[in-house]
Amino acid sequence: MSRRLLWGIIILLIATNIATLIGFINYQSEGSIPLDVENKGKDLGKQVAIVGDSSIDREDWLQELVDAHGEKVLEQMIDREVVSKLADHYELKLNEKWIDRELSHIENTIHTFDEKTVKEMRKELRENIKYRLYLEELLTKDIVVEEQRIKAYFDENGDQLNFPKSYQLSHIVLDDDHEVQKVLAELEAGASFSMLAREYSIDPFTKDKGGYLGYYAEGNVYLPQQYYDILEQINHGEYSSPFKTEEGTVILYLHRTLPEITFTYDEVKHAIKRRLALEQINVNQAKKYLWEEVGVEWIYEES
Repeated sequence: MSRRLLWGIIILLIATNIATLIGFINYQSEGSIPLDVENKGKDLGKQVAIVGDSSIDREDWLQELVDAHGEKVLEQMIDREVVSKLADHYELKLNEKWIDRELSHIENTIHTFDEKTVKEMRKELRENIKYRLYLEELLTKDIVVEEQRIKAYFDENGDQLNFPKSYQLSHIVLDDDHEVQKVLAELEAGASFSMLAREYSIDPFTKDKGGYLGYYAEGNVYLPQQYYDILEQINHGEYSSPFKTEEGTVILYLHRTLPEITFTYDEVKHAIKRRLALEQINVNQAKKYLWEEVGVEWIYEES
């Protein structure tokens, strides 16, 4: 599993866990139904499930969730509150361009087409990225990393710190001119690109996925250069004119484009310093010092 995909999964899990614990707190303090259960289906009163002639009570269900996940979720919520307070106290500032870069790396692994879903997800992910970066800033603010070491890292890894322009695309590959015209006519009539790919495309690797190829960074040699040239000529939500390739006649569909993000040394040297400093500490141990600095008491604390 790649590091950036792992971070995406971690961020989504943290967000889900926090929402769950908020539901627990609402229920315990106000007697309300946790999360949005009342809108998810039947109102079973004090039960959340009826199984034959027995039932599962809401209180038992909640207790099971708290026992299984409560300590970890509460710890994550405390971490966030601690980081928020200390970031304000130290007046920490983040590089918005670096946040955009981190966000693009995560988006590059999320294969959804609905723009509304993407916008909602982007807002939530951005907040989680900011939390992580603030945490890293706090953990490393007093660690000294020599400028020479930072510059050496940039010289060796600078290209990897940039984000290449990336396209989310699908294609239909055809080997018959009559079918090319038929597919074009159906597209012009409003037919679904993915449905037409499933019906007509001869590409065995993407046919069952509606022609979906995923995200590709500009210049990725897996795709012919011709693909990138054509993609530059169309907008999001548009399909291309047919063009010839070694595999057959191709029609492309562009879902989204993630723009290129590049950095000069001065723009990225602080991020490199932070990365190198993190290698020198035990993150879990260092987080405890942040708790001590703010002053934290919680229900799971050993007496």
